[in-house]
Order: sequence, then C-alpha cells, then structure tokens
Amino acid sequence: MLPLEIEKLLQQDEMANMSMLGFFAKHEPLKILQKGESVMAMGKSDENWWYVSCKTVEDFDWFLENTSSEDKFIATIDDNLLEQVKKRFTCRWILSCQRFYLPNRIEVSEPTLEISAISTADAEQIFTNSNYQTYTSVSYIKEQIEGGPGVAYHSNDKLVGWALTHDDGAMGMLHVLDNFRRQGIAKALVVDLIRKIREMGNTPFTYVEPSNCASLELIKGLGFVQDRIIHWVNLNR
Repeated sequence: MLPLEIEKLLQQDEMANMSMLGFFAKHEPLKILQKGESVMAMGKSDENWWYVSCKTVEDFDWFLENTSSEDKFIATIDDNLLEQVKKRFTCRWILSCQRFYLPNRIEVSEPTLEISAISTADAEQIFTNSNYQTYTSVSYIKEQIEGGPGVAYHSNDKLVGWALTHDDGAMGMLHVLDNFRRQGIAKALVVDLIRKIREMGNTPFTYVEPSNCASLELIKGLGFVQDRIIHWVNLNR
C-alpha cells in the first residue's frame, strides 16, 4: 500500500490514477519519488514497474532524470508523456491501449451461463492461447489467478473460456477457444467478473487495443466508457 497521504493525493483524480491505485492496492511500493503534487512509485510484479501521476511534463522530465539505467519499465502513461519518453530513449517495445471503465450507475444482469472458478493449473493453457506472449509469462498468469478475481467457463469439463484481472486490477486476458465462439461465453465471463469486482468495492476497468473490434463491441455494449489512451513502455537505457 502507498502511504496514506500519497493515496489521498492520487484519489483527488481517481479516474486518471485508477491503474496506479489498483496496482499499489496489491503491491508494496519499493521506491517513491515526489515532486510537488506529482508522484512516481515503483513496485514489483512481472517486472519492476514505475507508475506515474504527473501534473506537468516538466515533472515527468525530472522523474526521468532521477531514475537510473535499471528503471526500464513504465506503466500506463498518456500520449504526452510517451512523447517525452521518445525524445530521450528508444524502446524495446510499446503496448498501447484504450482504457475503459464501467460507471457505478450501469447495471449488469446475471450471467446467462454457468461460470466457474479458474485454477493455477490452467495458466499454461492461458499463456499458450495468449496474443500477448511478448508482454506476459506463465508465472505472471499464475500470480493473477492466485490474486484474483478470475473466472472460467467449462464445456464437458474442458476449459474453453476465461477472463482474469491484471496486476493493477484491470479486467483482461479474455479468451474463448475458436470452436466455442458466438455462443455468449465471452459476455457471460465479463458479466460475472464485473460482479465479482464490484462485490470487492472496486470500479471495473479494462484495456483494449484499438484494433480489437470484438472486445470493443462487447464492452461498449455493456456500458463501459472510454477514458483515455495509455501506454506501457520498455526502455532502452
């Protein structure tokens, strides 16, 4: 958990800082930098990730100057901060997504299918079917299953669909095997996961690549609202 005074500072703009708040609800900060009302904190997940909440681009520049060659991973920065990164560094990779959240006023119905729990024994299958193997690993998936919440759908005891939450609490890793698509499984998984997240007192949010038309259609149909474009970066430094 972040120190209480920093958490309160971030909560002043909870929508902008939802990813950072979600990450440090699950992870201890290993380093914290602060410049005025701008906060930068690093925690260990699959990598040592820096999350930033910067009031100005100048504060972000100060952050880059006050970190070292070991600090290569920065999470969920906006377009302006990404431009500052590109002025200073090349990147091994950049992952860009739209962030969406589900307002509390939007109700969701009960899932139409029988959704069950996910198991750490399923991590290998989830990784094998992932389109994001560059950015994830079996060990990361196991950690997210253990930390939960996550949901699964089985057909004749065979795992055919799943949805998990990431290290910052975002909904993700939604997947249904090809032969089982167009049966309402994805929607049932997402609806059940929304209900579990809300039962924990949290706001459901997710990341979607702009090219993922199926996921965009699904979450918009459920009432998710687009927040902003965000980026994860792996720096060459």
